[in-house]
Parts: sequence; structure tokens; C-alpha cells
Amino acid sequence: MRFASGLIAGIVLVAIAALGLIYSGAYNVAATRPHTSPVNWALHTLAKRSIEKRASEEVRAVPNLENQARIAAGARHYREVCAQCHGAPGTDPSTLGRGLMPKPPDLADTSHHQWTSAEQFWIVKHGIKMTGMPAWGPSNPDREIWDVVAFLRTLPSMTPERYKTLSEQGEHKH
Repeated sequence: MRFASGLIAGIVLVAIAALGLIYSGAYNVAATRPHTSPVNWALHTLAKRSIEKRASEEVRAVPNLENQARIAAGARHYREVCAQCHGAPGTDPSTLGRGLMPKPPDLADTSHHQWTSAEQFWIVKHGIKMTGMPAWGPSNPDREIWDVVAFLRTLPSMTPERYKTLSEQGEHKH
């Protein structure tokens, strides 16, 4: 009984301290300042676990992502809606992308490829709250989202020349 009372008192004190921090305005939410290490860890861990769980529940089958036409279609879509924030081979992010906090990851950097194809699909389709990553699912069919994932899987080894060729391939065909 004594342990339970102590545990409840501890939880109440933590809740009061959290509310005090929230209402004090002490935490800087400016997009020009990164989160503190504990907040960054908590948000990153929350996102990672949430994405893993939901992607495994939603994605039943991953289509063939090695199809060159699919990769080229993904490159075109990436150039149109992703490169301004994430950059592309031979291209830095735009002013918009450079002003976001947290900074959008450089998707050509292999350290950002801890995500499975299903998880990348889920991220592109649903977005991530409070990161600037929009949900593309409401305005794009799953087929186009898989095209982007196919492109993302090839991005770390892509040269600027190959990216230019792929992202411009078929763009004048209507």
C-alpha cells in the first residue's frame, strides 16, 4: 500500500512539473533552434516505434521496386514535391527546406535508410506530425507513393547525372 501511494504521488508530481513547464513557456519552440537532446530522443523514438507498428499493420505486400519505369516515375514525383525540402543528387534543398526544424533528412545519406520499404511507404503516405513532412496519401494514389519508394531505394547510389536523366524522362509525354 505504501509503495502504491508513493508511486501515485510521484506520478502526480511529474504531471504537475510537466504542466508547469508547458504553461511557463520556458521551452523554446522556435524553428531556428533544435530540440534538446532528451526531447529529440523522445520524439525520434516515438516516431520510429509508431511508424514500425503502423507500417507492419497496413502494408501487406511490397510491389516490385526494381522496375526502371517505376523508379523514373518516382524520380519525377520526387523532383516535383520532395527535392525542395530534402535536396537531390547535385541539388541542395530550397530556402523552404533549409528553414525547417527539424531539418528534413538528406535521403541520399545511407544513415537515413534504416526504414524498410513498407515504412518508407507509410511515411510518404501519412506524413509525420510536427516535422513539416506532409501526408501525400490524400492527394496521391498508392501506386505513385510506391514509385517514390522505389526511387528512394536507389537514391543513395545515384549520381547527379542519373538523377537528372531519370527525373526528366518522359516528362513531356501527355
